[in-house]
Amino acid sequence: MQIQHQQHETKGKFFTEEKGKEIAFMTYTFAGETKIIIDHTVVHEGNEGKGLGKQLMNAAVAFA
Repeated sequence: MQIQHQQHETKGKFFTEEKGKEIAFMTYTFAGETKIIIDHTVVHEGNEGKGLGKQLMNAAVAFA
């Protein structure tokens, strides 16, 4: 799965899609210039156990 990233001013989102439909996402907010707060993570029903949450977290850590 490819993790994608969208960023808008003070907020952002990591997400992955399957067949054009979002199946998992993690949102964050910048907290000053050196920190981000991950405020929400969702793996949609039927996609549990695929390691998507871990992949999203790894992408966020690499970004940070």
